[in-house]
Amino acid sequence: DCGFKYLLFTTKHHDGFCMFDTATTDYKITDPSCPFHTSPYANITRSLYEEFRKRGMAISVYFSKPDWHCDDYWHRDFGTAPTRNVNYSIQEYPQLWDRFVSYTHRQLEELGTDYGKIDCLWLDGGWVNKDNLNQDIRLGEIVEKLRKGPQPHLIVCDRTVGGEYENIVTPEKQVPEEPLFIPWETCTTVGEKFSFHYTDHFKSGRQLVHLLLDIVSKGGNLALNLAPQPDGELPAGAVASLRDMGRWLRMHGEGIYETDIIKPYFERNVKYTAKNNIRYAFYLYDDCVRLPLRVYLTATEDIKSVRLMRTGQEIPFKKQGSQLLLDTTDVDRNTAFYADCFILEAMP
Repeated sequence: DCGFKYLLFTTKHHDGFCMFDTATTDYKITDPSCPFHTSPYANITRSLYEEFRKRGMAISVYFSKPDWHCDDYWHRDFGTAPTRNVNYSIQEYPQLWDRFVSYTHRQLEELGTDYGKIDCLWLDGGWVNKDNLNQDIRLGEIVEKLRKGPQPHLIVCDRTVGGEYENIVTPEKQVPEEPLFIPWETCTTVGEKFSFHYTDHFKSGRQLVHLLLDIVSKGGNLALNLAPQPDGELPAGAVASLRDMGRWLRMHGEGIYETDIIKPYFERNVKYTAKNNIRYAFYLYDDCVRLPLRVYLTATEDIKSVRLMRTGQEIPFKKQGSQLLLDTTDVDRNTAFYADCFILEAMP
């Protein structure tokens, strides 16, 4: 209903609590000490993956490389960890680190073997890498094992690390100023926080649509974080905004999904995307819908026709060099919201 195409679910965050039925630790949601273990959906990772797949969605597995609960990462013999990094010298205690690497690989193998097809392995905790205190978890070993076995198609996002396993770049809570010509995805929040807060303020449907258009016009995907309340429900205000975005996407998704970027990418309050010989120009509205009687767009190609996606009506236009002058006098403005899309069909 909200227009999403894939699920990015937190199977384990830095605190080390596993939201799947791992054999590596009892610090997990299915353990008898956890009240939720009696639920038929106790293995929440499996339950979510199965349900989202039924709806045709891809699966992106969030997994934290650091584990602050694991004794082989923050070892009790060395006292309180002074930073978020490992709290001992890996050079002096290589056996501890080797145990942690084995622990991590076993968990990743469980997620990559026991939970069906996963499309992306989304690894957080970029400070865990060989160039920082020698925190090398030998990622290539487990990734190649999965790719040679149950997940030959696997995309990996070793975020903020670089190298051959950062297949997707993931700016967090920010959008690049200019287009990026690599696979990328902004991960940001529906509200202001990644975790649930009673005082959080959620973005409106219009803000979410404009954020999406900003990202897509620069070639990116949008991953929106939404945290459940203590009672397990999703916050009503956030859900309302997401449904508003979905309502807009059902009308305008053609210009969003599976599109390419195209110059000039964006200008003033217009965002551009493209697909084959079609150019999509999104005119963004403020709180009030104000569409001028004349709209200027940029199009270097010869344009055969212009239509308004929302109504399907043909829009009269004149070509003036690289500019199109649209006559929107007869456009019905009553049903417009957030942004309108003009479909520009180029000459073959």
